[in-house]
Amino acid sequence: MAQAATRIVIIAQIETAEAVENAEKILEVEGVDGFFVGPTDLSTSMNITGQRDHPELQRAVRKVMEVGKKLGKPGGIMCHSTDEIKSAADSGFKFIAAGSDFDYLKWGADMALGTAGRRRKVND
Repeated sequence: MAQAATRIVIIAQIETAEAVENAEKILEVEGVDGFFVGPTDLSTSMNITGQRDHPELQRAVRKVMEVGKKLGKPGGIMCHSTDEIKSAADSGFKFIAAGSDFDYLKWGADMALGTAGRRRKVND
């Protein structure tokens, strides 16, 4: 317990339009070590639910990343495809959630269907 305070990392979740607007104030809080962007929740808060390629969402994510870089705070992000993972890494995100439990179940089902000679994806 004596060492816990020096080993705990505090990550601020940036998942609303309001949090994006206040990213600098949030990341300046003493003790906040970094940030994590949740694009799906953020897109919902911006009334563009699930539109992960939407220009407004992309601008918001870039803004948070720029603030993080300016303040020396590393960022993380949730990704749901290999293209998103590569883009996040290229953009400077330091920790990347590479899919969710649902993603892995879906990818596994898609692979199994492909192996069985089925062309349809789970979403179809």
